[in-house]
Order: sequence, then C-alpha cells, then structure tokens
Amino acid sequence: MALFLVLVGAAGAQGTPGPIEMGERGAEFYFEPKQLTVPAGQVTLAFKNVGERRHNWVAQLPEGPQRTPDVDGGRDHTQTFTFAQPGTYEVICDLPTHLQRGMRMTLTVSPAAPPASGAATGATSGAAQAQATVGGAGSGQAGTGSSSGATSTGAQGATTTSQSGSTTASVSAAGTPYLISLMIHIPAAIAWLGIVLYDAIVVAVPFLTPAQRGSLLYGPRWLMLATIPLFALTGIYQTIFNPFGTITSYEDLSHLRAETAYGFALFLKHGFVFASMALTLALTYYFAPRLVAFADDIRPEATSPSRMPGLLAWANVLACVALLACVAVMVFQLH
Repeated sequence: MALFLVLVGAAGAQGTPGPIEMGERGAEFYFEPKQLTVPAGQVTLAFKNVGERRHNWVAQLPEGPQRTPDVDGGRDHTQTFTFAQPGTYEVICDLPTHLQRGMRMTLTVSPAAPPASGAATGATSGAAQAQATVGGAGSGQAGTGSSSGATSTGAQGATTTSQSGSTTASVSAAGTPYLISLMIHIPAAIAWLGIVLYDAIVVAVPFLTPAQRGSLLYGPRWLMLATIPLFALTGIYQTIFNPFGTITSYEDLSHLRAETAYGFALFLKHGFVFASMALTLALTYYFAPRLVAFADDIRPEATSPSRMPGLLAWANVLACVALLACVAVMVFQLH
C-alpha cells in the first residue's frame, strides 16, 4: 500500500486545481516521490491513502515536527503546513515499524519567490504544481505535468534509481545472516517434528511392555536437548528481523501482531511451538522414567500404566499440525 500526496500549491493561490487522483501501485510502505520541493511559507498538501492500513506524514523540521493525523486506508486528507526555514528535511511515517519498512522521503524547502505580476504569478503557480505520490522503494515512475514539472521528475527519477540501488545492496547484505538462521532453523524444525512423530509411533505400537515403551520414549533425549536451543534462538532472531521490519520494542511486536496476518500467524505459531516443547519434555523426562519403572511398582492399584503418555503424544502431533498451518499462512502472506 502507499500513501499518495499531491502538492496543491501555496495557500490562497489563485487558479490552483484540486488534488490529482492517484491509482493503486501495489507496493507497500512507501512514499512517492522520494523527494519533494516546496516554497517556504504556507503550503497545502493533499493526501490519499490507497492502502488498508493507517499512515501519516511527519516532517522533521528545526522548529519541531509537523504532522498529519493518522489517515485511515482509503481516506483523503488535506492540510496546510507552514515551512518557515529553507533547507532539506526528512519526512517519515512514525507509526510503529512503518519507518523501518521504508516509509521515509526528503522534503526540500526552497526560499520564497519574490512577489510578481498577475501573469508571472499564474506561470509560477502552474510550475509549482507537483504530482507527489508519496511512495518508494522499487518505484521509479512519477507523475506527468507541465514541461517544468517534467524536468523535476527526471531529477527525482535519477535520485530514486540511486536510492533503490543502495537499498537493494543493503537488503542483500542484511539477508545473509537471515539466510544462515534459516539454514539452521529449518533442519532443527524438521528434527523436532521427527521426534514428535517418533513419540506418537511409540505410544501407538501395540504389544510393548511399559518398560520398553518408556525406554523408547527416553531414547531421543539428547537430540531433543540439542534441538531446542537451535530451534528457539533462530526463531527469536527471525521474529526480531522479520520481513516487515525490525522489532525494537514490545510495542513494535504488538503492532506486527495486530496489523498483519503474518504477525498474527507468527504469534499463534510461537504458542504452538512452546506447547509442543512442553509436551515433549513432559513425555521424555516425566512419563518415560515412570513407564520404565512400572514393572517394579508393587502397589496393588497399579494394574496398568497411565494412558496419559499416549494422550500427550497425540496432543503434541495436533500442536505440530497447527504450527505448520501457521507457517503456511506466513509463507502465503509473503507472496
């Protein structure tokens, strides 16, 4: 999604047309253009959020930030700003994780033009019209306008291309540790699923004595102990450096869960992973030794072993099926 912006012109200018309607571009979390030039003084900007999530536009000025309210998806907003000091400033969307996902642009405030005659004022006003899709990485197309606007568009296009190239290199470098974590995480996850299926088969095979069943359940304990830290640490790393941005606070994590289907599925997946770990640890270190010792139990009421290991093993299988369903949702959201 994108937050589209149109420069309407200096406040109170005569003959200024209304906002230009902009279309869906299909990309998320970007401003377009990456650069916008406005004259010093009062400037009216019109915004159209064509996405589904809320976005805002916050100019980081020396006298303090000037911002729009949060604009809901599919809504328009027009606001007049006062840019007092010429210079170049950063503009961001400061909703949690949106800046990390690429919602930033550059605002250049040029010195105010001296007063001119009516005809010259009309020409200046026409040249000041800028089609300003507030968009971003991977988008090099800008709007068309007058010939003076075309010159500006060319410069912006070149800048966007340069920034896109640097962004691609940065993403490539940042992706290497993430790829390494996946190369550790996926085999660990497969090993864990193998342990869960192994436990289910052990409790389902008939004609085993309680001692034999307990001994088989206790067998893969070392593989389980080696798998848990690899599975957990790489999973935490991939949550912090997720495809939607970097988690730096609990608030970021809450917004990832609340605002994206990926984040909600990730939250559920973690719950099923913790449940599976707890069930496997209980089977291996609590019930397996008791099954091994069952033959030595001389209590009269101990005529048959507990059915709890079987119930826990199959509950563990269901937990793993649920977490795999969550993984499928996450992969679907990334594509």
